[in-house]
Amino acid sequence: MALYSFIIQTDYKNVSLGLLKDKEVIKEIILDKHQVSQFLMDRFLMLLQQYDLTWADIAYIGVNQGPGPFTTLRAIIATVNGISFAVRVPLVGIDGLSTFLTEYNFQTDLVVCIFNAFNQDLYFAVTKNNQIVCSGWKPASILLEELALLYATQKITFIGNGVLLFKKDILKLFQDRAILPDPFPEFPSLKHSASVADMQWNITHEGSNKLVPLYLKSNTYKTSCPSI
Repeated sequence: MALYSFIIQTDYKNVSLGLLKDKEVIKEIILDKHQVSQFLMDRFLMLLQQYDLTWADIAYIGVNQGPGPFTTLRAIIATVNGISFAVRVPLVGIDGLSTFLTEYNFQTDLVVCIFNAFNQDLYFAVTKNNQIVCSGWKPASILLEELALLYATQKITFIGNGVLLFKKDILKLFQDRAILPDPFPEFPSLKHSASVADMQWNITHEGSNKLVPLYLKSNTYKTSCPSI
């Protein structure tokens, strides 16, 4: 019997909704982020109808909980929370930063993923040998200067849409130690996010009935990185 599930995430401009059959994305719908509140529920129902499914056929809904634009995340999560409450479909939340950092094989031991947190701030995660050593948010100028001092002799791969916003600053501070992949990845792919959600689901076959956005700009996540 086929296993069906949904995966949903935002790339700051659009929201991608995918229907999976046995771990493969068989259909993807893209919505402008400004249309989420109005049309997202309709798109869920449209996919169910198109593939002759009901909510009872859906094992879970995978949700990239951010970081991302808070208003968009709030609209996505409010919608899926409502679905879970109404039809008892489990929710599987994934961390966008850690998910992104497992999608590619990079040249360097150190990898920094940064996403736009708006108002000159950045969400970030730093990995050493594929292990996250710190994550959080900081003003871009403070974060980049701190990283340049902490990792003064090491090459660092930078990924994420925040890199494009502060590319000049990164190249000035890190010079030839900064590695920017080509083609440059800004966000995790929907396929990889679906894979991470599926791995989490297969561990326990349990989800949540309520999710919240991750990486809110609070003191909880305004962390510092250790020297390596």
